[in-house]
Amino acid sequence: MIYCLKYILFGLFLIVIQSTVIFNILGFVIIPDIFLVYLFWLSITKEENILKTVSFIGGMFLDTLKPDFSFINVFSYFSIAFIIIKFKEKIVISNFLIRFFLISFLSCYLIFFKEIEIYVESKIISIDYSQIVFYYITNLAMMYFIYYYELFLSENYV
Repeated sequence: MIYCLKYILFGLFLIVIQSTVIFNILGFVIIPDIFLVYLFWLSITKEENILKTVSFIGGMFLDTLKPDFSFINVFSYFSIAFIIIKFKEKIVISNFLIRFFLISFLSCYLIFFKEIEIYVESKIISIDYSQIVFYYITNLAMMYFIYYYELFLSENYV
């Protein structure tokens, strides 16, 4: 558990950055999911138990930030961790198109649960397609950046 502590604390730090005023000060309307990108990076570089632990604790922390305690973030991030673990070899080994579809599926999966959470809180279905598309594109771009950055570091410095 002590070995996982630094990854957990960094994940919680990213959640705090993602959910506080830092992005509001910069004027961002749509905030990319930095924690999802962090989970993707953990899946590439670390072992599965760290990924599961960080996703569960991070999801619980995100749910405690909400006043209704729906635990939908715990379910969504923990299930994303299992999906990433299941398709880890395909993400690392596969060609660009398969990797694109897998990362797209992860982003759309999380968008689906975030829309369910909005519906549960407000009982109103309000889908803003421009925000969803921009959220999806930023997550996709950040995941590809992390993937190729890790690939670059592993080839040049190992």
